[in-house]
Amino acid sequence: MRPDWEASPDPLTLLQQGQPAAFETFVTQASATFLGFFRRLGAQPGEAEDLTQELFLKLLRAAAWYRSEGRFPAFCFRIARNLWIDHERRRAARPLQRPGESEEEQWPDLDSAAERPWERLEQAEQGQRLLRALQQLSPAQRMAFELAIVQERPYAEIAQILGIPVGTVKSRVFYCLKELRERLLPAEQRSEPPAQREP
Repeated sequence: MRPDWEASPDPLTLLQQGQPAAFETFVTQASATFLGFFRRLGAQPGEAEDLTQELFLKLLRAAAWYRSEGRFPAFCFRIARNLWIDHERRRAARPLQRPGESEEEQWPDLDSAAERPWERLEQAEQGQRLLRALQQLSPAQRMAFELAIVQERPYAEIAQILGIPVGTVKSRVFYCLKELRERLLPAEQRSEPPAQREP
């Protein structure tokens, strides 16, 4: 799951040095990552594609001033986060729409590992359940889940991307996972009886 963009020099630095092939390879390899990133935050498939294209355009334009002072993935996810915030502000009054149930609207990599049709169907159903559960979390919790659990970024890097303390990141991830567990597990498998759970 974790992207292999840690190499130095990074794709933008190589682009500045007159090697556009490195950036083109990055775009090809990273497309599914960012499509999934925006989908799990609540974007519809078409919106996720538009946001992903906009992200790559912003990164391309950033080559004029970019300096490789931090980690390239953190730079990418910071821009993606800002794009998502702008997108949400534009559709401010509209509630988050639930993702569709059609096969075309699944996560990009949901059925890549399955060979049998029933395995693909089961994975697709599990993915839809998780997407629906994620839609019920706060935007801050969804972002924490995406960066920490899906993208496997270190807490210190997430704190840098979000502009919050590391302790706040840990807290958001903890409560996000607790809430998802409550929503996804059958009642008999939950660790706490309903009476003891926090409201």
